[in-house]
Amino acid sequence: PKAKVTYLRPRLGRKVGSICGLENGQLARRFRGGTHVEFRPESGGGYSILVNRVEAGVWAGGLHENVVLDSSNLVLVPQPTFPGMVSVTLYRLAA
Repeated sequence: PKAKVTYLRPRLGRKVGSICGLENGQLARRFRGGTHVEFRPESGGGYSILVNRVEAGVWAGGLHENVVLDSSNLVLVPQPTFPGMVSVTLYRLAA
């Protein structure tokens, strides 16, 4: 029998901060504690996400898509916003 695959919503810890900006622009912000997060638009749509100048993940831009960023202990949670804008909140991954 095939194994059943379930996708668990990651447990969110403390809120790190939020980023908001234009949909096709590059977004960058330094958060308290020295964490630098950068969103770079990709040619096919979506964003490449860098944490402290190291590629940590890719976000397709979907509103219902939580992204656990590799090796940075962060979770990206998209927020609803106006058309043409992007808004995400970053949380620490709970233990």
